[in-house]
Amino acid sequence: MISDEKYSEFYLRAKQLFEANKNFTYIRKQLLIYGAEEPTTDEIITQLKKIHYANKRKRGSLIVLTGAILLLIGFIMTISNFYANASIAYVMYGFTTVGLLVIFIGLYDCFG
Repeated sequence: MISDEKYSEFYLRAKQLFEANKNFTYIRKQLLIYGAEEPTTDEIITQLKKIHYANKRKRGSLIVLTGAILLLIGFIMTISNFYANASIAYVMYGFTTVGLLVIFIGLYDCFG
């Protein structure tokens, strides 16, 4: 069994490598080189993956929200141009296309 102090040391090293944009296999190899045991390494990598995917979901959610706001702005501008007898083609198709692209990029971040 590993002590809490040793576990904290391994976790801090792994977190530093993670913040330096190293991939999980590299971090795993480095932890094994530092002397961490296999179960400890697996647990630390699992925790780092949870943090990584939570950050991606948060960023993706904000991007989806931005896309939804763009769609709403496009809808409001289309309605106002319609009642002002102005051309609605550029506003409707432009904002719709951009909004949907931004939403799909956000969904890719959330689920990918």
